[in-house]
Amino acid sequence: MKKFIVSAILCGSLVLTLSGCGNRNNSDNSSGENSEQTSSEQTSSEQTSSEQTSSEQTSSEQTSSDQSSTESSSDVNGGGVDNSGLSFPDNRAGRMAAAALRTDSWPAMEVVSEADELGALFSTDEGEVFNLDDLEEFCFCTNLMSAQLNRVIVVKPVNGREGAVEDAVNSYLNYSQTGAAFYPAQEESAAGAVSGKTPDNYIYLIVHKNGAAIADAIRDIQ
Repeated sequence: MKKFIVSAILCGSLVLTLSGCGNRNNSDNSSGENSEQTSSEQTSSEQTSSEQTSSEQTSSEQTSSDQSSTESSSDVNGGGVDNSGLSFPDNRAGRMAAAALRTDSWPAMEVVSEADELGALFSTDEGEVFNLDDLEEFCFCTNLMSAQLNRVIVVKPVNGREGAVEDAVNSYLNYSQTGAAFYPAQEESAAGAVSGKTPDNYIYLIVHKNGAAIADAIRDIQ
């Protein structure tokens, strides 16, 4: 009987010991899993934060670049448009016209060289137009927006046609000053319009609010 009691006690102790080990292992496993999950969540959070920071930095850099580009563009010619890429003729008339558009601020301009376009864009209200047969060299520039009134004309007459060309330029100047302006900005440009001639017979007309200053800047261009 005594042996039976001792055996029962030993069996009970063994069961309790095994049970305790099982609980400890489960606790360790659970703790390990929780630790791994916390570490995984922390890594994911750090990665998301890093990606978000990188994205915000890239966006900020792009915005700064766009702003810098816009500011650079608006600074050309004191706030005007850069017209240096236009197809100016490769002669002195073209160089004088290009110099005019580099002086002061201008809107977007275009170079007109076809006879039918010249007839439409550079005719007076009485239908007077420039005859290309009278011109040895020429460059005609006009604004793209119809609400503006800006022109640059530089021409060199062929021998014997100087009078006819001067008459055409003066007629267009008079039209620009008295009949072409309808809006305040146009009237301002018309008021500043000037014409003139170089010693070697290049005739120019500048329709711009600061026409006189621009004419002074291009007169000696070779």
